[in-house]
Order: sequence, then C-alpha cells, then structure tokens
Amino acid sequence: MFVHKTIHEFLASLFIAMNQTDIEDILNAIQSVYCDSKSLLDIGQLFIFTCGMCAQAANRMSMHIMDVITCDIERMLHSSSDPEAVLVRSINAAQNIILDGFIEGAANEQSCLQLTIRHIVFDIFYQKNEKYKDALNTLIDMNISNIISIYAQFLQYLISIHIAYRILFHNQEKHCRICGFQTWVKYTYRV
Repeated sequence: MFVHKTIHEFLASLFIAMNQTDIEDILNAIQSVYCDSKSLLDIGQLFIFTCGMCAQAANRMSMHIMDVITCDIERMLHSSSDPEAVLVRSINAAQNIILDGFIEGAANEQSCLQLTIRHIVFDIFYQKNEKYKDALNTLIDMNISNIISIYAQFLQYLISIHIAYRILFHNQEKHCRICGFQTWVKYTYRV
C-alpha cells in the first residue's frame, strides 16, 4: 500500500507534538540521521508541519538546520573543491524551509516560535514575494546578533545593503561574511 510521503511527514510531526516527554530522544534521532545539507531537504515538510504543531521542537530543528549549514560553510571555506554557488543553493533551500515553517507557525498561532536563521540569501524572489519578504525580515530581527553570513545577487545586494549594515552593527565582535554575487560567483567582502 502506498501512502504519500507528505502524509508520513504530517503523522511524524503529529507524533512529535503529542510526545513532548520524549522530545529530546526524538529530536536527537532526527539530528543523527539528517546531518548534512543534502539530507536536510528530506525533512523540509516535516519541519514545516512541526512549526505548525510544536514550537519547542521546531525551534530546536531550526537550530539543527543552521548548525548543519554552518558546518558546510566552514568546510567550504577550508576546501577549494566545493564551489560556493552550490553552497549558496543549499543555504537558500534551508532558508526557504525555515521561512515556510515560520509562515506555517504564524498561520497556526504558534506564539512561542523562535526559529533560528544564521545564513541569509537575498535574491529576486524575496523582493517580489511580500509574504516571504516579511517573514525573512522578522526572522532577521529575531536573530540579528546571530547572523553569520549574507549572500546576495548583485542587483539585490544594493537593495539588501541596509539590512547588512544593521546586521554588522549588531555583530561587531564576531566574524560575519557578506558576499555579493554577480551570477553567484564574483564579489566577496569579509568583515
């Protein structure tokens, strides 16, 4: 019998929400299985459903997603074999999952939802889609002192520069990477 994957993900999220006493074991199991940026995409819908049902679990899952992306960035910075454009796509995919989860949590009135976002990609999609733009701005405000990297296509770089300066102001004592891309590969600024 075939049951659609989305049904499995919904039921898994429901299980997480209904088993708060076992939340640590459940989240540790998720973190041990989904520990690289490629596998994170597999739990995207699980994360989104969890944001709508259980803020505590969603908050932890978002931290795990950002920890994995941070490890990928550090690996990429120490290795010349990984093209940065591929990494930006991974960051963008993770950001989309976090944003969709945030929107789902807000729609389900999860008032304790404090999702983590440490890496930001600005592209034309966010400038044209008000729902995502508002969600991204809210998440930036919630996480402003924890932002590690900002990536922007060249044209969006000028639009997003005021947000970058605001983030840098709050991260003066930390290393924050800001990259502007022309076709995702050209200008890099380190602060």
